Amino acid sequence: MFRNDKPRALDLITAAPRARAAACFVLAYAALFTSAGAAVDLTRAHRAESRLEAAARATAAGLTRKSASWPLRTLQIAAEGMLAPELSAFADPEAMVNVTVIGRNVRVSASARMPTIFMSMFQLESLPIDVTTTVAPSRSPNLIG
Repeated sequence: MFRNDKPRALDLITAAPRARAAACFVLAYAALFTSAGAAVDLTRAHRAESRLEAAARATAAGLTRKSASWPLRTLQIAAEGMLAPELSAFADPEAMVNVTVIGRNVRVSASARMPTIFMSMFQLESLPIDVTTTVAPSRSPNLIG
């Protein structure tokens, strides 16, 4: 039978207890750092999506009052202007806002891509953020006689 008397690198690492502990620490640290970095990027994306959704809902609510009197193009321009501060935080030149009027309901959709910090190590340069909200005009009770 063939016997190799040369020690292998893995045998040298696993022979000493301190070396085993160091190797385990390095592997655990890499996994911990990767998952913590992904958590930071996903938390930032979720916070940005929540802020964009709140802004889209406020925009749709503001436009429901004007949907009967303004043409659709004017509503589109108004929505782009109202959502501009939120969309500028993404630094995405392809960020889009779309307004649709269905009857008296106003639907506002916004989409952008948020750049990542830690996930870019894995060639994931940005995360998509897509928000759609529909607002119907409120029916206020007639309090006059």
